[in-house]
Amino acid sequence: MTGLVAGSAVVTGGGSGLGRAIAQALAAGGAPVAVVDLFPDGSAETVALIRDKGGHAIFVEADVSRWADVDHAVGGDESAIRAVVPAGRRGTVEEVAAAACYLASANAAFVTGHALVIDGGWTAQ
Repeated sequence: MTGLVAGSAVVTGGGSGLGRAIAQALAAGGAPVAVVDLFPDGSAETVALIRDKGGHAIFVEADVSRWADVDHAVGGDESAIRAVVPAGRRGTVEEVAAAACYLASANAAFVTGHALVIDGGWTAQ
């Protein structure tokens, strides 16, 4: 995996399947991970798997289809708040170029037909 930028990650649906795999991959790359999910059992297992390999992870229970749940989930946990704050600055042409290079690399071999939003979190606000 290529180097991750400094910061933490919030993975929705991190209690199982693809979400779990993403949470584990980000943790393996050095990111602290907030595992956001409806189901505590699977999420606790994901957190344990990450911690067993020396990573840092927490579980945040939320239904991300409900704004009140999301607000409550990130409002109650300082590490989750830090993880979802938008970049707060303009991106550079080099950052956009890096995304283009990623899409043209072997790391993106399974990525097809995707619109990659590179906006520092602007559309997430």
